[in-house]
Amino acid sequence: MSNGPQDRTALLKTRGLIVAVIIGNVAGNALLSRGLHRPTSDLPPSFVHYVYAVANPWVITGVVLLAAWMLANLSLLSRADLSYALPVTGSVSYMLIAVVGHFFLGERVSAAHWVGIVVITLGVVLVIDTSPLTVAVHEQPEDER
Repeated sequence: MSNGPQDRTALLKTRGLIVAVIIGNVAGNALLSRGLHRPTSDLPPSFVHYVYAVANPWVITGVVLLAAWMLANLSLLSRADLSYALPVTGSVSYMLIAVVGHFFLGERVSAAHWVGIVVITLGVVLVIDTSPLTVAVHEQPEDER
């Protein structure tokens, strides 16, 4: 049962939200990491250190992107099953976070880490072939029909 263009439009919106969730998650977390890993003095942490960390432009931008990620994630979960949305967005995010961490943040990513990411991603390839929504979300309750 396909409604033609309406189904295609809904699928495109769902895929757009998937992309927004992935980008918001990866970019937001990368910016937070960048802002919070700046060199610190040898003094013990104090309240002032935390104020400076929160006032860091990298951290502020990361928090804004993670807020946008949360809104996109809420919207995605209203359109697609959790069992579809989380594996798809999660696996791609794991892969991109490892790439960003390695190439842009200078983190060491082990071979075992890469193998784990590939295995997770291959599993998600199976999930992508399924329907993003198996239950009608906006159906009227039976007593109101």
